[in-house]
Amino acid sequence: MSTIQSFETLQEVLEPLGAIRNENDDLGEWIHDSFAALEKLHEELTQWQSELARKETELNLRADSLEKYPQIESDVQTHLAQLENELASVKEESKKLEEANSGQLLEFEELESECTKLKEELATAHEQINQLESSLVFEQQRSGADRELWQEEFRQLRDALDEYHARLFTRLEKVTIRNEEAVSDQPIPTTSARSIAKSAELRQSAKSRRKPKK
Repeated sequence: MSTIQSFETLQEVLEPLGAIRNENDDLGEWIHDSFAALEKLHEELTQWQSELARKETELNLRADSLEKYPQIESDVQTHLAQLENELASVKEESKKLEEANSGQLLEFEELESECTKLKEELATAHEQINQLESSLVFEQQRSGADRELWQEEFRQLRDALDEYHARLFTRLEKVTIRNEEAVSDQPIPTTSARSIAKSAELRQSAKSRRKPKK
């Protein structure tokens, strides 16, 4: 019974283990995609930063031009306003990319923590399986030893019963013979035929029981 329970417990442990392995594979694929997305965001952020530096340089050059050429101040201010708006847009996009990058990093850390937990659960499941296998082997060995011990005890008990029956039949035969001898020394009454038949029947039964078992 314990062996069947061990197999059922082993099967119950193996079922969630397969689900954990599938989740671990999906998680690994998702982490790989997340890394690719992070690298892409990093490249875009680098491009935006380069563009921001270029715009700032251009803005500085335009400011110098305003100082040198007051007559075109109005046009330059208009263009400067456009550049400032573009710069604000670039900064806003850069901020969004940084926030997205930060969110991706935070999500990656959470996924990494979950992956660590799944690995620990997987290791625990492997340990439980090893324990169940060891317990199953031990139960099988102990069952074999108990079966041999019971067979030996049954054999000894059978030998003892055979010996007891042999002694009992021998004693019964001796008693039957003594009774027959005692009856033969006395006058046979009218009912002695029945007693003689009964004694012969007992003696025949004792002889048949004394025959060795095949």
